[in-house]
Amino acid sequence: MIDFPANPTTNQIFTAGGVQWLWDGTKWVANGVGSGYVPLSGGTMTGPLILNADPTVALGAATKQQVDARTPGENRIINGDMRINQRGVVSGGATNGYTVDRWSYWASQPSKVTWAPTAVSPSTFGFPYCITFTTPSTPYTSLATETFEFYQPIEADMISDFNWGQSTAQPVTLSFWAFSNITGNFSGSIHNYANTRSFPFTFNIPTAGVWVRYIIPIFGDPNGTWVMSGNAGAAYVMFDLGCGANQRGPAGAWASANYIGVTGSVSLVANANATLGVTGVKLEIGSIASRFVQDSLAKRMADCQRYYQGGVADFNSYGAIASSIASTFNSLQQMRASPTVAYQTPSYANCSGVTAVVYINGVKTYVLATAAGGLSLTSGFTANAEL
Repeated sequence: MIDFPANPTTNQIFTAGGVQWLWDGTKWVANGVGSGYVPLSGGTMTGPLILNADPTVALGAATKQQVDARTPGENRIINGDMRINQRGVVSGGATNGYTVDRWSYWASQPSKVTWAPTAVSPSTFGFPYCITFTTPSTPYTSLATETFEFYQPIEADMISDFNWGQSTAQPVTLSFWAFSNITGNFSGSIHNYANTRSFPFTFNIPTAGVWVRYIIPIFGDPNGTWVMSGNAGAAYVMFDLGCGANQRGPAGAWASANYIGVTGSVSLVANANATLGVTGVKLEIGSIASRFVQDSLAKRMADCQRYYQGGVADFNSYGAIASSIASTFNSLQQMRASPTVAYQTPSYANCSGVTAVVYINGVKTYVLATAAGGLSLTSGFTANAEL
């Protein structure tokens, strides 16, 4: 507190704490540039305001970084919390295939890793589901060219504002939660769809069995070939489960190579009875990792159905013998591209040979009448427009 003189005269100068103050006739004001104080109105700071802690009271001052972190950025990963599972898969361990929606597994050898959608218990950090990878009791040493990975491909229009491959390339931030029953530096990578540019990253699991949130800053890549618009693939987010030496490189830098992980990082497949769980994956533009937003289930399902969905062909009609006149139109969530359609266990009455004509927003189903008269078809189907 400054004890100013009583009854000052106009232009009187008073010095306190090394700062000069001037009485302008009505109030004391800081005298001269470089004063250690800023007036309540009209002053200009010449440097940043440094706070010693985050605000703990309503209307407390906050840094820009903290404000940015509380403002959620748009997640370019779909189903990052592993919540949607349209295929109904419960486990797998083959060389490749889909897990939960939008997430795939690839392995050079079968049965070296098994995976399963798993409930997170207790769900203390807001994610009740994850994907868990587990190795058998016999460890496996990967050959130099072999890959074991968990990944999601990303459509170009989803990340067009990244501007990668240009001088205006933007930084992005990857965040996720992970746990393992073994400790050490695990790894993954971001790379382009042509597999010619990659950014390997590491994340350290210090304590077995404890979920930890990881934040990975990624520099924008001004080089290489990147597809930045349209419905084709643009990039991958990958987690390394035990790739060989040729599939790994230095961490924290872009390379003109198809690196999936980081040299010297933990190989899950090289450990017996090892487990790794992943959930809450978020990729956003900018240098701040914001919170994961739990969208409505309807929105989450619609996002997934752009790439894969199921339906039912169920209709009754009438036709002449050997005519292909019976059809039905099954409305779908509009898809990324015209899908590949597969029918499951069709049930025919007076018809056969179900076929499809596909569109990005529907499937038209045809059958061949066996004889003149009424006919019917009941069949489930899947429509696949995955990258």
